Amino acid sequence: MFKKRGFTQVDWAMSLAIFLMYLAWFFVIVKPQVVDTQILSPNYVELKSEFIEKSSSKVSLIPLIISSEDIIENEILEIDLSFLEYDDYGILTDNPYYIEDDNLFILKSINSSKTIDYIVVCENQTYEDISFQDQGIYINNGSINTNGNISIEYSYGIDSILNNGIERIDNIRYYQNDERLDPNISVDNKGLILELEEEFQPYSVRYDVRSGKDYIRGKYRKDENFEDFNTTITLDVKDYEDYFITNLNQGNLSDGDCDSESSKYIKFQNDNETLIFLFNKYVNISLCKDDEDYELELNFLDNNLNFEISFSDKEDLEFGYDYQYIFGVDNTNELMLDSKISMVNESMISFDDYNFQVIVFNTSIDDTDIKKDSIFNIIGEFPEDTNREVFSHDEIVNVQDKYGNIRRMILNVKIWE
Repeated sequence: MFKKRGFTQVDWAMSLAIFLMYLAWFFVIVKPQVVDTQILSPNYVELKSEFIEKSSSKVSLIPLIISSEDIIENEILEIDLSFLEYDDYGILTDNPYYIEDDNLFILKSINSSKTIDYIVVCENQTYEDISFQDQGIYINNGSINTNGNISIEYSYGIDSILNNGIERIDNIRYYQNDERLDPNISVDNKGLILELEEEFQPYSVRYDVRSGKDYIRGKYRKDENFEDFNTTITLDVKDYEDYFITNLNQGNLSDGDCDSESSKYIKFQNDNETLIFLFNKYVNISLCKDDEDYELELNFLDNNLNFEISFSDKEDLEFGYDYQYIFGVDNTNELMLDSKISMVNESMISFDDYNFQVIVFNTSIDDTDIKKDSIFNIIGEFPEDTNREVFSHDEIVNVQDKYGNIRRMILNVKIWE
């Protein structure tokens, strides 16, 4: 009996040892061996290089330097970009802008100094032609809000112009040789600038409305196919007491009284505000007092006329400021591009000597250390049941977007047989 009992203890010990060995080998076989070995290092370099090549692009930044000896406050400046030989390009700036017909319109403030923005080019990338924040013009049910004091009501033509919510101009009418014309109206809102055009068969009047400004600029253009004719524009100016054309033509007309003069300027005033009409050429101005309003008539023969309707006091018509701009030498970086990283897939990689997986991680900073965050893109499947030796390596890489903004990511590459 004693021999049999000892034999049983030996059997039990051997069985336990065999079980533990099996359990150890089970975990070795099931869990991959992730090692940083030099055996697969050349293959890692090859795979990493191909992935970076497939996901890289050149981004060029061309400095745009604008300067002025004048103080410019929130004015829209026009920059000619027709020299650019690219299908598409963007603007890197903190200022609202839009692009039209290779011209950049950008809202700038310059204080007797210079500002630097950038023209951005990246192959096979598209860019927005318009970018404005809360400074844009918007339209709602025939009402134009300029993000300032001025608003415009329109239907088949301009019905009225308001300042601080009070109607100041209405009943605008157009005539050709005393025959009244009805316009066809079109509105083109670009956010910073709105163009409202009233078109007639013999001529057109285009109003240039700018975001946040206290003026409206206009251009009258006569069709060259028509013979010369007399053009008359009439309108009602509401609730102003005094007027000024010249030193001899000013004051406060009584109801039913009229005045007229040839001038490039007429001003209306009350206790609270000023309304001024400015012209680049002399026009025949007639006005009559009708109760609380002035009936204003503008008569001229010119083919082209520029004008401004302003709710601030000024005496001269100024279309813009004196400013200069130049383009600097472009700075080009060829780095991994975030949008291309997202598009790379396993079929685009020609590496077929080994199995592989590539992961690009977003990163965060913990104190001074860069650590992995969420996965930005992953290529290839890493099986959990392989018993092969695995090469794994992390590398911090610089990644740019199509505007040339650079951030750091972590590139992880795994290779196994």
